[in-house]
Amino acid sequence: MSYIIPFLPLATLLTLALITRKMAESMIAATAVGLVLLHKTNIVQGTLDSFYETFANTSFHFCVLIVFCFGIVVKLFQESGGLLGFAKFMKRFIKGRRSTLLLSWLISVALFVDEYLNALTVGFSMSKIADSHLIPREHLAMQVHMMACSLCIAVPLTSWTAFTISITEQYDIGLTEYIKAVPMMVFPLMSIVLCLLLALGTFPKVGSLKKAYQRVDSGGQTYVLEGDEKPLVDFGKPDENNITSPLNLFLPLICVIGGTLYFDKDLAIGLILAIVCQFFVYVIPKKISVSKFFDCFFEGAGSMLMINIIIFFGFTLSSLNEQLGLFDMVISLVGSTLPAAFVPVLVFLIVGFCVFASGSCWIIMLITMPIFLPLAAATGAPMLLTLAALMSGVGAGYTLCFYADAVFLTTASTGVANLTIIKTIMPYAVVMTAISAGFYLIMGIMM
Repeated sequence: MSYIIPFLPLATLLTLALITRKMAESMIAATAVGLVLLHKTNIVQGTLDSFYETFANTSFHFCVLIVFCFGIVVKLFQESGGLLGFAKFMKRFIKGRRSTLLLSWLISVALFVDEYLNALTVGFSMSKIADSHLIPREHLAMQVHMMACSLCIAVPLTSWTAFTISITEQYDIGLTEYIKAVPMMVFPLMSIVLCLLLALGTFPKVGSLKKAYQRVDSGGQTYVLEGDEKPLVDFGKPDENNITSPLNLFLPLICVIGGTLYFDKDLAIGLILAIVCQFFVYVIPKKISVSKFFDCFFEGAGSMLMINIIIFFGFTLSSLNEQLGLFDMVISLVGSTLPAAFVPVLVFLIVGFCVFASGSCWIIMLITMPIFLPLAAATGAPMLLTLAALMSGVGAGYTLCFYADAVFLTTASTGVANLTIIKTIMPYAVVMTAISAGFYLIMGIMM
């Protein structure tokens, strides 16, 4: 029985989310189960302590801030007419589905430095253009999410790389060794290539993605909510007659990207600078009034409240899973007597599950690297292959976790529900996971 208890909150979340498709309610129920299991008779004070712990989490602060700021920026984009102006401008260069998705892919590659910046910028800037070319919103959201989750791992020039190396240096693994391991990070590399092939139309569409194209090709909408599903983000429909210069979108976006890069990849600063830029670009020339600017400010922030509530319970649930011993139990499945050949494949699968179960990458990396890298050294398993397997597992878990921060940011920028995004990715991800596991097993035996 003691082996089952740590899995109950996650099982509750998966079951309710898949049955009801109500993300907020499912997250709250799973968190409640975790709180009862952890605090037992001290449930009232224990719950408060867990909530205070989440409120004190600096990663939570950062996530909430950028989600609120993004809501403000988008609402002001709509009111200024810059969003539709940008879409009209881009139609000169984009002629169909393939060029739209290819441009989205290229923008993602250019914004590899930060997965948040990537997901928000590409999803937001390309959604209306994708709609105009009858591309199912599910395809754009799938591509945006997979690219954002993969590039931060596969490109060794990001904050992820710096964080990883800060842990691995004590095992004589620096930037040079990380770069050597990148070609063996199979899952994120396959994800990037898959997105390109799907964009070019040279790879078959299956599952939910195929159904989405059938819906659109038969005259349906580019995105339809399922059943009684409600949108997590709703900015309202923009005024189709309010079309202004694309500079009303370009200039604030330049501030987002430039500010983020200049201030040590801090997206929060980039978004704040964008809001300041919007004030000067929209209000000073009297394109919108001061009163309207602040109406949009509060409406935009308010539209993101649901996502931030879910993120709050996501952080709380992640902490509860850790305190209940879920990760320790899974990690303990690998012992020091394990044959070296099986270390990489099990590291890939275990780390992938832990990231999926927690929705948190850096915490899992911080926990698992000091366990699995010495384990590889002790058993004689290839160190760089083990590192590649670990990072590939992080990419797989992060891509498939339907309550991780990245998927909610993709939801915010594209309007597609998080469960729908994961459902669209799933058939491809299952195959890529199997291929990755096979690769690490074969390479572990051969090396």
